[in-house]
Amino acid sequence: MLVQHFENSGIQTRDYFAGNFLLHPAYSKFGKWEDYPNANRVLSEVFFVGCAPHYDDRVFRYIEEKVKEWMLV
Repeated sequence: MLVQHFENSGIQTRDYFAGNFLLHPAYSKFGKWEDYPNANRVLSEVFFVGCAPHYDDRVFRYIEEKVKEWMLV
């Protein structure tokens, strides 16, 4: 998994915190969560990579290198 590859390479990731709000009981009156398959997919397939203001081209090249490395596996 790409997330694990990033973490093992010292690149921190975070889970995406949105997705399907209808899974929360407070929003259930707005519809059925099952009717939004793409929102459900986001919960399992989307993540964040940090992007601090001090990142420079070197950091972004390292991330790019790790993506390419993962794609070759």
